[in-house]
Amino acid sequence: MFKKILLRSILNQTVLLIVLLSLIFTIVGVYDYQQMKETLKKNLDRAETIQFYEYFPEEGKKSPVRFEKKIAAIYVWKNSLNIMISNPDFCPEEIKEDIVSTAAASGEGQIAKDGYYIAYRKTPTEKGTMIYVFDFTEEYFAYRNSVILIVMLALMVSTLVIFFSIYFTKRNMAPMRMAFEKQKELIANASHELKTPLTIISTQTSIVSTFDELSEEHRKWVEGIDEQVVRMRTLVNEMLELARFEAVRNEDNFCIFNMRELVDKVVLGIEALAFEAGVECKTNAVDRAMVCADPQGMEKVIYTLLENAVKYTPRGEHIFIRLYVEANKVLFIVRNTGVALAEDEIPFLFDRFYRGDKSHPSTNNFGLGLAIAETIVDANKGKIGCNSVDNGKQKYTEFIVNLKQVSDKQIAKKERKDAKKNKKCCR
Repeated sequence: MFKKILLRSILNQTVLLIVLLSLIFTIVGVYDYQQMKETLKKNLDRAETIQFYEYFPEEGKKSPVRFEKKIAAIYVWKNSLNIMISNPDFCPEEIKEDIVSTAAASGEGQIAKDGYYIAYRKTPTEKGTMIYVFDFTEEYFAYRNSVILIVMLALMVSTLVIFFSIYFTKRNMAPMRMAFEKQKELIANASHELKTPLTIISTQTSIVSTFDELSEEHRKWVEGIDEQVVRMRTLVNEMLELARFEAVRNEDNFCIFNMRELVDKVVLGIEALAFEAGVECKTNAVDRAMVCADPQGMEKVIYTLLENAVKYTPRGEHIFIRLYVEANKVLFIVRNTGVALAEDEIPFLFDRFYRGDKSHPSTNNFGLGLAIAETIVDANKGKIGCNSVDNGKQKYTEFIVNLKQVSDKQIAKKERKDAKKNKKCCR
């Protein structure tokens, strides 16, 4: 649970900071782009103010703009294939032709070809068409380098942000983690210490109930004490079980087994309860669904889900149990018809001591069953969730357990590894 809180906190901080940084760098990038666009417009405006005779002076006369590197003019005569350019060295011939053909379709724009980036603006005249051009190749590459630099800075800053976010979040949450661990220890120790006095009280009430001189009223008091002791013992056992599964998160108890065998075993034991409750169980399971997990823990999960399904399914309804393999995942689903949960209830189902169903105020239901199931599934590197539907046509609630499938190749690899280990031990 603490790991989930830590990951959620780090994720939220990281996402927020990355969004802010992305916004800042986007604003800078857009600003640079607008500056480049403004440069194009200013230079085209300037090119348009230059007179025709300055671009194309009479023979023998000189013009300061005729051989300017960045600004030029192309003149296309009407009803003629003759095309003049003020500076023959401005761009290659094929690019000049592309500018003319592109300008014929649109009055203003940019063209990029063979490393040249040229902006143009077309202006009709009496005898033809004047196309003013500006070579913004340097500006484009400067903008592109600026964008690359911005992206690199964004990646570097984001990496640093993620690193420091993880570091400081772990550091700030260390006291919380310590308090959380102490709380678990307290619950485990308190639950363990309560077992002895509860056993003594239960033994003493059993002895007292055998006394002949007890009146009927006194005997009812003793029976009430005994009932409360049983209820308290159930709560203590569930709390101990939850603390045990939370504390032990190693893979020492993991082994490869077929989930089908475990499902069949639990379903066989639960069918009697279902029969008494007037509920029919229907199972649809694949023959082979191999997983690497703690079989004792997974048996507890399956039993908890089936027991809850029997408890909350109305008489005459059905419990559908499915086990199948999909996309390298083993999915175990328990669906009980005739009952649906409110959407606002579902997020709290796996919380400790949560009892959403007020129609089943069982004295022995402490709201720890699903919390224990979630803890076990998490420890087995799986996921558990709930889905509830009530659309007028269908009404059901289902719990889904998702575990990673173990392939035959992985099983063979593990067997070879175990064989080598046993061989070394024998030596």
